[in-house]
Amino acid sequence: MKFFAEQSYKKFAAPYTLLAACAVLALHAGDLMVWGTRGPGPTLSDLLQEGMGVLCVVAAYKASRVSENFGRFFWGLCVVSFSLFVVAQGLASYDSSFHAPHFIEWTVNVLFFFWFTPLAMALFLDVDFALRGFDWLLLLDLVQVILFWFTGYFYFYYLPEQAAAGLELARSVWAPYFIFVGFLVAVFILRAILSESSSVRHLFLRVATFLLFAAIADFFFYYGPGKDLPNGSWFDFLWISNNFLFVVFAATWRAAPAASGTAPVVPRRSLLVQALPLLYSLLIVVICARIVQQRLSLAASVVLVSFACSGARMLVTQYRQQRVQQLLEAVIEGTNDALFVKDREGRYLMVNSAAAARIGHKASNLVGKTCRDFFAPDTAARILERERAAFELGENQTFEQQLPSPGGALTFLTTLGPFRNAQGKIAGTFAVSRDITDRKRMEENLRVQKLFLEQLIQSAPEAIAITDPDYTVRQINLEFSRVFGYSAEEACGRNLGALIVPPNREQECERLANYEIRPVTPVL
Repeated sequence: MKFFAEQSYKKFAAPYTLLAACAVLALHAGDLMVWGTRGPGPTLSDLLQEGMGVLCVVAAYKASRVSENFGRFFWGLCVVSFSLFVVAQGLASYDSSFHAPHFIEWTVNVLFFFWFTPLAMALFLDVDFALRGFDWLLLLDLVQVILFWFTGYFYFYYLPEQAAAGLELARSVWAPYFIFVGFLVAVFILRAILSESSSVRHLFLRVATFLLFAAIADFFFYYGPGKDLPNGSWFDFLWISNNFLFVVFAATWRAAPAASGTAPVVPRRSLLVQALPLLYSLLIVVICARIVQQRLSLAASVVLVSFACSGARMLVTQYRQQRVQQLLEAVIEGTNDALFVKDREGRYLMVNSAAAARIGHKASNLVGKTCRDFFAPDTAARILERERAAFELGENQTFEQQLPSPGGALTFLTTLGPFRNAQGKIAGTFAVSRDITDRKRMEENLRVQKLFLEQLIQSAPEAIAITDPDYTVRQINLEFSRVFGYSAEEACGRNLGALIVPPNREQECERLANYEIRPVTPVL
């Protein structure tokens, strides 16, 4: 599998953990070659496999530390999953060495049956997910996953018609495991294909590759050449190699730098994320349809809880969407700027109240119509030309435009640009327009006043020089040029004291230097 190939700005997540995993793998190979199934080979093999599981937890934790938002939570789920695996492996080793009570064997089976349930939670998350405190959706999704595994475990372990012993029991128990792992691998690959982020794509592909190799190893153990081999045989190396593969994937993880801008959401990906909880509910119903014949109350309870979770999830999702919509509407309607969105044909799709008021209509009357219905032909033609340019350039433009109104022409500062649909194609235009009529009038008044002042200075009968605080000349009038013989180009930028040459030059220069500290004579 190709490792993460984007531009790296961070080091590997856990290089020392990877070195430790290589050492454990080498020790395990040596144990199998030296002792194998003879003591203390099997015990040492179990301990080394337990150590590799611990390194999986450490590598996943390190990967979560160098990731943000979605990546951090994804690797956190891996930490929880492999922690369950480590506990199950430890109890299995204890049972193998000391023949523990029956409830230990039952616990081992449950943990091995459920250990990657937290990892399956990653499939419910969108790439924009960021955990900010307690999240009801995550809790409801976790309940759905646990219900699915519970019904599957009960069906293949406790139904009388499924009663079996020995290898037949193992095969009946592990059959749903392979079905579900195959389902997980397929969905992980599908999530990777539909992901627009290269880092997220590699994240899903790495986990899918690990689950695929784990399923192959389990299959050969229960249905292939490994089914009759004792503990400490060569087949143990396949188990530890699979976990070593996960350590490699997690330890060499490098989080991608934050992308500039926001990528459009792909509907197929969002639809897949929303459909997964419903798919779990459907699978639970299918299993409970077989359980209901012998355990009616149990099947009914599981189905009711599953449907309650699905319904609650829909209500929570709808509530959050309504809150986002209300906030968006409050922002759009609360601004004095005119906001509107049009389709490719120029029809208004959304208009806020400020924009509708400037046109002189209600917002509901504008939706579905074009600017030709409200503006003069020449004004509408200019607007449509601007929108056509936005389509061709594919980028935002900011410009000033004048629009007629009953009280006279108004000047607007408008930002016009294309808006794109979920596939990234231009679907229309959006615009934000601010009324700057008063500002333009103020600017014009200031321009007229400045022009008047300049004319007044130039026509004054006295020599006038305008300087900076350090007496650097910035402007002189015509009388100054006549008296001292300097043109405006020659005088500007020079010190005033160097231009004025009175009979007592030094005394005059000192008087100019002390001008700022002269007492001000009040004007009565």
